[in-house]
Amino acid sequence: MPRATEPGLRYEIWLDFDESKPIETRPIFICRALSMRDQAAIANAQHSLAETSSTQELNERVIDTLCLCVVGWKNMTDQTGASIEFSREALCEVLNFAEAYELMRKSVRACQISEEDKKKSD
Repeated sequence: MPRATEPGLRYEIWLDFDESKPIETRPIFICRALSMRDQAAIANAQHSLAETSSTQELNERVIDTLCLCVVGWKNMTDQTGASIEFSREALCEVLNFAEAYELMRKSVRACQISEEDKKKSD
C-alpha cells in the first residue's frame, strides 16, 4: 500500500535545535505521509516564497504549506512550561521562518523510504 494512503501513518520530526534534548521532553512535530502532489506543493511553495511581496502573505503561505504535513505535536510548551495545544495559529506562535523551512524540508525527507524498508520490499 502506498504510504500516502496508509491510514494513520505518521512521522515524528524535530528541529535541529532540539536534537540534544531528551526524547521524553523534546518538542516533536507529528507529520502525515505525503503524496507526490503534496511534496510538489511544498517544493513549489518553497521556491515561490522568495517572490512573496508582503510579510502577511509570506506568513500565510508558509503556514498553509506546513499544514499540508504537520498534523500535531507533543511536548510543546510555553516559557512557563504550560502545554500548547496544536493549531494553525499556534504554529505561527512557536516557529520562526527558519524553523518553518526546516520543518518543510524534513517533512518531505521523512517520507522517503529507508534502507530497512527497501530490504523488506525486495
